[in-house]
Amino acid sequence: MTHSEIVKEVDRISRNKHEAWNCVFDLLKRKEHEKLNHIKVYECQDTLAWYISNFGSNGESAEYPFGFFFADYFNQLLSLRSKEAFITYEKRMHSGAKSEKDINPIFDKRYRYYLWAFNEQSQNEFAITPHTTDKELENIYNHVCWLWEYVKNDAEILVSDFRFLKDNVASNDDIYKIYRYVQRMVLLIWDRQINSSCYDKNSEAYNSNDEYLRITDEDIAERETDSQEVISPDFVINAFVGGFRYMGYENVKFTNDTESFCRVYDVPNLLHLVAEDMLRFMLHQTTHNFGFCPECGCMFATTHGNQKHCPACKEIIRQKKRRENKPRYTHKKITDYLNNNGDEENASEIFREESNYYWAIVQDKKPKSPKENWYHDDIKTVADYQKWLDNEYIRLRNQ
Repeated sequence: MTHSEIVKEVDRISRNKHEAWNCVFDLLKRKEHEKLNHIKVYECQDTLAWYISNFGSNGESAEYPFGFFFADYFNQLLSLRSKEAFITYEKRMHSGAKSEKDINPIFDKRYRYYLWAFNEQSQNEFAITPHTTDKELENIYNHVCWLWEYVKNDAEILVSDFRFLKDNVASNDDIYKIYRYVQRMVLLIWDRQINSSCYDKNSEAYNSNDEYLRITDEDIAERETDSQEVISPDFVINAFVGGFRYMGYENVKFTNDTESFCRVYDVPNLLHLVAEDMLRFMLHQTTHNFGFCPECGCMFATTHGNQKHCPACKEIIRQKKRRENKPRYTHKKITDYLNNNGDEENASEIFREESNYYWAIVQDKKPKSPKENWYHDDIKTVADYQKWLDNEYIRLRNQ
């Protein structure tokens, strides 16, 4: 709100004593709610992970490797590009995020940062129930789809920045520059979401017949200008310093009975963790980088430069190639069957060695393992190999 708008609003409220008292009580409730939402976040240098304490009195904590919160937050932004992308990513994460194991091997839905939390009129991410059906996710997307219009330029700039960092030798100054950019982007998104009725052109207020509710393109442009001015570099620094308060060191005992000396922070909302998480990941990780999947566009953590796809898409592509390669698809089918039903010890391993031997022969390659005396000598072509696999599968199924 501009200064003149604030003055008008104060004058209007002051004429209604009952409404004025309601505003006071609402403010007190919000302050109390914010205080209750404060959580302890432990930064562990040994494991390069965050440990986030639970609200309960049992002292449990959730472990998240550096990079997860930022990657999840940024992927939620990227998923707003289309309804299909949004539903696919949210369902993938709600299902347990097994494909995200490179970023977060101990995934817990309770501690995700839901980008649309503020649109649900809640500062408390922990209270949000995960939505799993397409219809529920579609309803959420319809509430937040407008946000992509205002963040796509920032998101595209960050994508190019991270690609630059991955392909070039980057200094700490480059990393801090991106860090400050992320801080400002997060605050601008937060500002837009808490004023979502103004930015959402699908809302009833947009070009409403009621002059007191009406919002126009000019109003949105004016609010954008005000936001850009209010969220100045000094404001960003003060906001994040105040929201990520250092409390010293503490010896923390975790659920696996290990202990570690951690830095402790007081965080009023996981929103403040997003930029800090990105910074820790970029400064401390020597083996991981952020990459972008050409298939789904999501950010993922990679340990080497030649990994092109995220874990989820990589597995899908691998399965597709296996189906196209009938002999290896049958090989995998038999391997899975033996893993689940094999009576003999190491039956799956014995089969794989023999099968891989034949596969190398039919491709005119040198087998990695030596020939055993029971191996066949008449398997010379792919057709011979496929026939042997089919017979093996029938034999095993009949057993």
